Amino acid sequence: MKHWLDVRHWPSWTKRAWDNTSPSVRVLSAVMCLLGVGLVVLGWIGDSRGWWKDRPFLTNLVSSVTAALFGIPFALVILERIANARAGRE
Repeated sequence: MKHWLDVRHWPSWTKRAWDNTSPSVRVLSAVMCLLGVGLVVLGWIGDSRGWWKDRPFLTNLVSSVTAALFGIPFALVILERIANARAGRE
């Protein structure tokens, strides 16, 4: 059975981008994504229990941090791929 986290089944360009990413960016990306998943779970629990009901600023802050924890790793991988391609042309 295919699992979406199994890198062998990703489209070839995503696998190449991940393989060409430095180990430090890979670790940082994995940690940030795991923290993002943790905040998603926290947000879901908080919504179901009404923790955020009277705290609209805190809701926006947590949701922004959660989005950043998913977006920054994606940007790092893409930017490193662009930098490597540019360095290869020079």
